[in-house]
Amino acid sequence: MSKLYIFGIGGTGARVMRALTMLMASGVRLGADAVVPIIIDPDAGNADLSRTTALINTYTAISQRLDRPGENAFFRTKIESIAPDNMLEIKDTTDESFKNYIGLDTMTDKASECLIRMLFSKKNLDSDMKVGFKGNPNIGSVVLNQIVGSDTFKEFSSQFANGDKIFIINSIFGGTGASGFPLLLKILRYSNANDFPKAPIINNAVIGAVTVLPYFNVQSEDEEKSVINSTTFNSKAKSALAYYEDNIYKNGDIDDLYFIGDDLKSKPYKNVEGGPEQENPAHLIEMLAATAIVDFSNNNQDVRPVRPCCLELGLKDMDDASPVTFSCLNDNLRAMLYKPMIAFTLMANLFHYHFRELADSKQDFNTPFPGFYASNNRFISNLNTFITRPNGYVSWLEEMEQNQRSLKFFNLEDLPDPFKLVAGIEPAKGGLFSKKKYDLLYSKLSKAVRGINVIKNDDPNTFMEMFYVAMSKLVDEKF
Repeated sequence: MSKLYIFGIGGTGARVMRALTMLMASGVRLGADAVVPIIIDPDAGNADLSRTTALINTYTAISQRLDRPGENAFFRTKIESIAPDNMLEIKDTTDESFKNYIGLDTMTDKASECLIRMLFSKKNLDSDMKVGFKGNPNIGSVVLNQIVGSDTFKEFSSQFANGDKIFIINSIFGGTGASGFPLLLKILRYSNANDFPKAPIINNAVIGAVTVLPYFNVQSEDEEKSVINSTTFNSKAKSALAYYEDNIYKNGDIDDLYFIGDDLKSKPYKNVEGGPEQENPAHLIEMLAATAIVDFSNNNQDVRPVRPCCLELGLKDMDDASPVTFSCLNDNLRAMLYKPMIAFTLMANLFHYHFRELADSKQDFNTPFPGFYASNNRFISNLNTFITRPNGYVSWLEEMEQNQRSLKFFNLEDLPDPFKLVAGIEPAKGGLFSKKKYDLLYSKLSKAVRGINVIKNDDPNTFMEMFYVAMSKLVDEKF
């Protein structure tokens, strides 16, 4: 069974993992049997991180119940965990200044102390690392050296097998991501057999990464209270890119390196250094970065190429004022997302706006589910949480639509006609005597459940296959 190990570094890593989890729920196909997320962030209280780990846990609880082969692709890619909340532990950063972490005041070698004071500013040395490295990759590159000694990394390296792949998510304009990517890649490529289990296999694994360039701003009025200053994002990115070119790309350490960013910055986010107040709204760039992971996983190359491949993503038919729709995507990206996301969003709208009607025992398609919608059914509760609760799938789509640049794949309001769902696309009309609107949708569910060969009452496999078959057929017929 092939696995894709995904290292998500920093806040951007967590937000891209959130987007990837949404895409996997919709049935976007990955070229791996299981995904193993490993999130690296010293700011364990970061709200972006908390909501991602909660989402992954809910996805896993749903996916574990879908254990019978069938047509259903919703939630079918397994997520495996090798650490609590999929976190790689970073020790000794809570309520610790950087100078105390490196033992500056206890150094007996005066030359070493002078060198440290020359390399790091007083502000760097006094920096509290509780909420991460605050845009200082020079601090992160020191602290993150402990990655290889963590229990999570040892578990990853002991499980890794021939044919597995590795993918790294990082931003290039902050502290944790910019420092963590080159350091982690060096560990993966150049460690020897004495450093951790299966190091020779990992040294030669196919490794991809998506590096996220600046795509948002933070509020400037809070800059006196915060060390985060978005006016430095571009200069930091340029410096890091020069380093990446020589030390990651030209020397062939990476196999597939994806770049994505946007010069139309988002509405300014609240300027917080980390912790529970750092909860940025979902952004188009994070979703597109997640598609890089899908593309990489479906690349059939199982051995390292002679030379690395560098990839960028472009959109078409787009201006700064208009939202991004399916028509803006290139053919390959549209083929990846179009049918799965429409099918899943058709189901999501039913759960979000018409759950009571959907759960009505008089509905013909509910015959195999006499007790399925009970309040104590954990499967339906988890599914509702994933789709409709705050930070769930519908909220994720709404956040991207309200952000800048806006992503508007769907008309998300409660529509009289459910097939007016896809923005900019007029659904195909049925025959004169064919069922219309929600009657057609419920009819497709009834037909789908009758076509399932093995039915067990109140079975999650049957329930999800019914939805997947019905929604997929509706996509084919209407869109």
